[in-house]
Amino acid sequence: MSNADGKLTDADVLVVASWLMNHATGGKDWDECPFCRQKKLEIGQHLIHLQIFVPPHKDGAVIGTSPFISYPQVQVVCENCGHTLFFSAVMAGLLPKREASNG
Repeated sequence: MSNADGKLTDADVLVVASWLMNHATGGKDWDECPFCRQKKLEIGQHLIHLQIFVPPHKDGAVIGTSPFISYPQVQVVCENCGHTLFFSAVMAGLLPKREASNG
């Protein structure tokens, strides 16, 4: 997984790039930005942590996020326009899939 400073290793980046190539639609290169169409997509250096949104309660409690549930993501950023795509780090093969718990 990531090295001491939290950055993805070169091996991790290769895993993600391979996964992207295997899942790109229509045989297209994975590095073409869907927004500006430039071939400037780059794999981000860190995994991104997306938390679950918790809606407000009927009593008016503050809207927030759950500190307990998150989805680790790989970010792919266009070096031209900044458009950012997110992919599951589990699906991309960087993290093991956890079994759901009952309860």
